[in-house]
Amino acid sequence: MFCFAPILPVISTQKFEIKYFEYLNNKEISIFIDEKIFATATYTFGVNVTPFKVHMKILKFIENDGFNTTEDFFNYFNESYTGKLIHWTDKRY
Repeated sequence: MFCFAPILPVISTQKFEIKYFEYLNNKEISIFIDEKIFATATYTFGVNVTPFKVHMKILKFIENDGFNTTEDFFNYFNESYTGKLIHWTDKRY
C-alpha cells in the first residue's frame, strides 16, 4: 500500500443521481442531489451537434469532482447513475 494523501475523516455524504431523458433529437441530463434537482444539461443530436448547454453550477460541480471538461464528465457518466457524494470538507450542494 502506498499512501499518497493524508487520511481525512468523511464529513458528510449526499445522495447523487443522474437521469438521462431522450426525446426527438435531444438528450436531457438532469442531476439530482438529495433528491432535489441540482441542474440540467441538454444535448442535441444530428449533423450539427450542439454542445452541452451547461449552467455555471454544473461547471463548478464537474471541476470539484475532478474532471477537466464537461465532455469528460458526461462521457464517464454516460447513462443514468445513482450513488453518493462523499465530502471531506464542509462543502455541500
